[in-house]
Amino acid sequence: MVDFQAAKIFFGEHHPLFNAMGIKISRCNEGVAVMMMPFSKQLTDHRGALHRGVMVTLLDTTCGLAIFSALKSMRPIATIDLRVDYLRPIPAGAGLEAIVECVGTT
Repeated sequence: MVDFQAAKIFFGEHHPLFNAMGIKISRCNEGVAVMMMPFSKQLTDHRGALHRGVMVTLLDTTCGLAIFSALKSMRPIATIDLRVDYLRPIPAGAGLEAIVECVGTT
């Protein structure tokens, strides 16, 4: 099992980028990770909505944490391909919650 406290330190307030984005881990076990990020005006686009790149960062980070949980190790991994289809803009003032389940590793 991934050490939840170690993951919180690595992905939390001790990491400069994740700290600036306010990312917090809600869950990390058995191949599932949940991370949350509050709305921040500093991370908005020209419309005042949360910037899409911020959302992709949260998704990629949560995917990595889910994989660490599935592998039961925080050994180095890499994102080879990540595709995000946007259904609608992220509303101004809205925070995000990413829920990711790792269904397989190769």
